[in-house]
Amino acid sequence: LQDSILTQVQRIVKGEVSLAMKEQQAAVTSSIMQAMRSAAGTPVPSAHLDYQAQQASILQLLQQGQLNEAFQQ
Repeated sequence: LQDSILTQVQRIVKGEVSLAMKEQQAAVTSSIMQAMRSAAGTPVPSAHLDYQAQQASILQLLQQGQLNEAFQQ
């Protein structure tokens, strides 16, 4: 009787763990796909921009009369 109960419990636990793993895999896959979709069109600003150099470049363009280039910069 113990062997029969043990075998049934093992079978049930194995089935439940297998189902839980499949659900977890689906959730992780869905999260990864959602993250990839949301990041695809999002521009990432450069963290290393030197704002003083950029300002100096804009001022130089303005002094040279290159207004469109300065504005685009």
